Amino acid sequence: MTESQGAAFPAFTEHRIQRDRGSLYVRDFPGSGPAFVVLHGFPDNSHIYDDLIPHLASAGRRTVAIDFLGFGASDKPEGAQYSFEQQLGD
Repeated sequence: MTESQGAAFPAFTEHRIQRDRGSLYVRDFPGSGPAFVVLHGFPDNSHIYDDLIPHLASAGRRTVAIDFLGFGASDKPEGAQYSFEQQLGD
């Protein structure tokens, strides 16, 4: 468990989602109701939401944080062309 702004960071399950050229890294924070799916911009990664996620989790909401292919803990295929279209496909 890590600390985020003095509050305990919530527990999560890690997943790898296989795509045609590699796998995406996903953190799944448990909760109920419709999930918040947080997607980072270019060229960030899902950790830009690490200050927001504890608030959503403490409210009991499921949150799914995804690293696009080539970013964060997702695979970084050699020679891949990263673009909005590629991220949209993922």
